Amino acid sequence: MIRPAEPVERKRSKLQAVGEDPAEGLALAFADMLSYAREQQETRDLTVAVHTFRKSVRRARSLVKLVRPSIPKAAYRELNDGLRRAVQATSDLRDGDVTEALLTDYEGPPGTAGTLAVWRGRLHAGERPAPEHVLDTLRACAEALGPIPARFAAVVANLTPAAFSAGFAESYRRARVARRDAIHHALQSEAVHTWRKRVKEVRYQLELLTSPAATQLNQAFGDLAQDLGRVTDWTVLGASVEQTEGLDAEARALLKDDFSARHHADARAVAGASAWLFGLKPASYLEVLCVGLDYRSPFAAS
Repeated sequence: MIRPAEPVERKRSKLQAVGEDPAEGLALAFADMLSYAREQQETRDLTVAVHTFRKSVRRARSLVKLVRPSIPKAAYRELNDGLRRAVQATSDLRDGDVTEALLTDYEGPPGTAGTLAVWRGRLHAGERPAPEHVLDTLRACAEALGPIPARFAAVVANLTPAAFSAGFAESYRRARVARRDAIHHALQSEAVHTWRKRVKEVRYQLELLTSPAATQLNQAFGDLAQDLGRVTDWTVLGASVEQTEGLDAEARALLKDDFSARHHADARAVAGASAWLFGLKPASYLEVLCVGLDYRSPFAAS
């Protein structure tokens, strides 16, 4: 078995992009995020390595979204597609573990205990990617990411403070539209998933700012993203139970109905709790970066 080198100890830094030259700060933050992603090929715990790699690349991708209105369309597509491919290449490295973890504390409807036990057993005994395959994938992705920071730095070299600020407002607008669309489409799984992606983009972008209000907003959007993750988890479980062969048909139907009901109940709760956070016009969002807004999770203990 191939063993990775000693674990990486450093934590991803949060470089600040606000200043007289936001382009320089953005380029440094972007490069740091991808550097941290590339270092994961040297991390001993491969499950953690894959998770951290994917999260770091998504953080970098949020910066590409931030400058999207201010850079050429071709440059945006090149950068975004390169980062998206890196995340997609690691998708098969963690799906089984994610589903098994989601079932750890789940208690299904009456009559499903036996089927749940069988399902959990199959997930646990399921084939996992070989460590060599995981390392090869991370190394290939790390190599592919290599030239992207320089390309990003060149693209944003002339970014103005005004364009930098406008990017925050545009990302908030996209998240606001995604929430509205999710509600309009009866909180269906794909629409909620898109909303969550937009929320995480906003959250990651706010990490660039140091003001107390931005920190408060970062926490609010982080909590919201976590709650939306809880909603999308029910979709993941529904898809997994559908794809698992040999389960009792009646119990499978009960589980799918339960996952669907929980998805919609949780999604409605999050949609209601987030109304205040999305009550702004995009232009007002920049002003609120100096004031802050709260989000109170509907799942928090009272």
